Amino acid sequence: MIKKTFRIFRNLFLATVLPALFAGTPPAAIGVVISDGKFQMNDAPSTGSASVADGSSVLTGTTSVSIRLSGGGRAIFGVDSRGAVFTDHLVLDQGSARIAGYSATANTLRIRAVGNASANVLLMGKVVQVRALTGNVHVFSAAGVNVANLVPGLALNILTPKPGLATSSSLTGCVSQSEGRYEVTDETSRVTAELRGGNLSPGERIRVAGAALPGLKTPDGLSQVLKVAKVTRLSGACKVFQAVADTDQVAPIGAVIAGEAAAGAAAAGATAAGATAAGAAAAGAGAATVGAVATVGAATAIGTASMVAGVTAVAAAATAGAVAVYSAAAPATLSNQ
Repeated sequence: MIKKTFRIFRNLFLATVLPALFAGTPPAAIGVVISDGKFQMNDAPSTGSASVADGSSVLTGTTSVSIRLSGGGRAIFGVDSRGAVFTDHLVLDQGSARIAGYSATANTLRIRAVGNASANVLLMGKVVQVRALTGNVHVFSAAGVNVANLVPGLALNILTPKPGLATSSSLTGCVSQSEGRYEVTDETSRVTAELRGGNLSPGERIRVAGAALPGLKTPDGLSQVLKVAKVTRLSGACKVFQAVADTDQVAPIGAVIAGEAAAGAAAAGATAAGATAAGAAAAGAGAATVGAVATVGAATAIGTASMVAGVTAVAAAATAGAVAVYSAAAPATLSNQ
């Protein structure tokens, strides 16, 4: 009897307790995934909602997947998209993603849309399209160099830098002077760099090319220091940039999506009724600015290019203020090769 009882307890231990001891603690959830259709989580079919752990993979089909992170960030994987979710960022391997108060990595580029900022990220082969929806959106290279600063209404197509190329950069803008240092803000990427060399004068509009000096930052926090190799003087007026204040309030991604849809409807209305009617439609729907499109040819490791072939933007005045309507025209091509 005693032996039989011992065997029962031994078998119970081997069958239930021992496997649990070796299985370890399951990974802690960092958020929740929600979808109206089918998707795959860590290669397993899923529907409805599920907890997401740090490093979980997500693959969507014909419906998008929304992710609510415990830290406050929000993300949406578009249809036919694939990536991985981490505590502080997602990695986009295919398709598109929309981020709010969160960050993303695509083709080694790092896109930051923290605080009240939100952005749409689209993979197109070697090109990453980043479109700012709200707040300030910043793009960095794998080395941590600031390659673009986007405000609402601006989209850039950024060609992924080829590994092993020299860290060169090309920028177009007007020279300014700060505490004895010369600086230039690129008219398209809005990246400001300190310029060393080149016999420059404040106020002149130039196209400058040179080698970025890695690891250097200026006292006022600029992430590019450029050793000037070539300066081309240009005609034309200096461009004035309007800053967008950063806040800690996380943008509600639902409002971002609704605003984008309204802006799309406004753009369609522009085709039939003109920019004024489109602006009124966008304002009535509370549309987020969608805006001008340009292309950054980042064939180098820095990729803040500046040979402008033409940037198109359609501005529509409305009672709620000026609304930038996304243009269907071909994006401008910028190249620093």
